[in-house]
Amino acid sequence: MSMSDADKNHPDNKKLEGSADFKGPGGNRGCTDCFCGILLIGCWAAMTFVGLCSMGFIQNDILKEGNPARLTNGMDYLGNICGVTDYNISHTGQNTKDLSKAFYLPNGAPVCVSTCPTADDYTNFYCKYDKQSTLNSASSSQERTAIAGVYMASMECAPYVQTVDAWGYCVPQAAIDAIASAAADQMNQQIVASCLTSTT
Repeated sequence: MSMSDADKNHPDNKKLEGSADFKGPGGNRGCTDCFCGILLIGCWAAMTFVGLCSMGFIQNDILKEGNPARLTNGMDYLGNICGVTDYNISHTGQNTKDLSKAFYLPNGAPVCVSTCPTADDYTNFYCKYDKQSTLNSASSSQERTAIAGVYMASMECAPYVQTVDAWGYCVPQAAIDAIASAAADQMNQQIVASCLTSTT
């Protein structure tokens, strides 16, 4: 649809035209803070140097080479990166390189496991590595449960509990539910308080 002649001739629809000496917004531009520009370039260079050192491209005794897998994988209580570090767990026949998930024990010490448990199972246990080897050598399920009970009292073992795999960490479903419930309760209290104050 084209404009009518009346619209075309309306002063608000006229093309804007500057004066003859107007050169536009870019006619007189320049750096207003040269010192800040130099600092910015210096920061870029310094961070590039630190990044190259931390990745091992530049050898430096002060900045040791890092391992980005520490950011993406779980770590056990010995500092092994689950699924990456080649560490043979004594008397279990397992290697942390084959165990890509981290499961937290009640004492806060994570251990590397192959998969996160998806259901509660109080007959199987994850323990610190030395305790796990003792537990695995039990001759019967009764002996195994008795040994696990002692280790659970010292918080060095935990039964399988339902967990969710969150970026290589086994997060207990009960913890997620508790956080969601607490958040919902807090939100409900805020809504009730808001309603009570708005009616007075």
